Amino acid sequence: LMKERAMWLTHTDDKHKALEALNAYIEVYQYGMFEEMIEVAKDELFFETSDGNFTQKLKEYNSLIEDYQNDTIGDRAIYEKAKLLLAHDMYKDVLDFEEPILSLDEDMYTDTSMIIEESAIGVMKIALERKKCQEVLNISNDYNITLSNEWDDGVYQCSMLGANFIIAKDIAQRNLNSKDIELRKKWLFRYIQVDFETGNYSEIIDAAKELITLIEDDKDSQYIQVHRMLFDAYQRLGENEKLLDSILSIQKIFGRDYKDIERYVEVMSMGSKNKDNTLIIKYGEEVMKIQNASSSYAQSPFVEFTLYQTYINMEELDKALNIIKPLDDIELNKLDRARQKYFLGSVYSKLWREEDAVKAYDKAIESDPDSAWAKLATSAKEI
Repeated sequence: LMKERAMWLTHTDDKHKALEALNAYIEVYQYGMFEEMIEVAKDELFFETSDGNFTQKLKEYNSLIEDYQNDTIGDRAIYEKAKLLLAHDMYKDVLDFEEPILSLDEDMYTDTSMIIEESAIGVMKIALERKKCQEVLNISNDYNITLSNEWDDGVYQCSMLGANFIIAKDIAQRNLNSKDIELRKKWLFRYIQVDFETGNYSEIIDAAKELITLIEDDKDSQYIQVHRMLFDAYQRLGENEKLLDSILSIQKIFGRDYKDIERYVEVMSMGSKNKDNTLIIKYGEEVMKIQNASSSYAQSPFVEFTLYQTYINMEELDKALNIIKPLDDIELNKLDRARQKYFLGSVYSKLWREEDAVKAYDKAIESDPDSAWAKLATSAKEI
């Protein structure tokens, strides 16, 4: 009678009264013939009557999972445990428990995938806050997570650090049409950064032009580097006709900056290919000034040799001498030294300074006796 009464009460809405009846049977008939049935009913009832704290509930769920493997009670315990962990922001614990959660019957437990996704998002947000970028990227890849816009900064930065440019570009692209002008500037610049890293230079052009328009009245803009990026994009695309306008903007904005020395050399080289002496001289001289100011001569002796030849072609002999002579004080390899000394001897000769010319030719021969420049110097001496 006690068993029947307790079992009947489990099917009513008064679950606490049912629990009292089940416990009453267990107390009187601890080893009764209906003990197992009563225990199972009590375990099932736990999900609806438990008022315990987190620790108590978790302990009971773990016990039920252990006792009722491959059983509906065990499955319910798995589900309730997952919800309990999620409610207490224990996201990583949910993901560690992922396999049994996802193995539950989807028709009965319809939100298991959502529980896993919310937990993955929780883990990802915590990793972002702690700047654990690799963990962010791993979660994003493993669970295909897209966070709300408020997390875009962190995800973008982690994606760039981890060279996950697909995610970085997707984030930047979805922010390009922001009505907030400051946000639009920021994401245009980041969009350009991603394309630059991936060598997608053709897409940089329009974005860079738009950003330049947005910041043209702000000389102190944090996105001013876009001018350099636009120049580099033109250069890599071989759009040489655009380089000149771009370098003029760079000069105007950055002045004579060592960071731009290779850009000046590029324009100078373009002038050399087009036989444009004005371009060679203008930007060659800029390179010389930058190098002298910094005492760094990474572009030597290319720039000096190019300028020298241009001045010789223009019969500007004194200027050619003033370019080639200072190379005496710069370290060169033996072949370049032989060439420099031959050029020095040649310009001395043109200036009717034969004694200086001979000394320079001798130095050319001494520097690299087997080089073509040594042979030219020998021939020049004989003449």
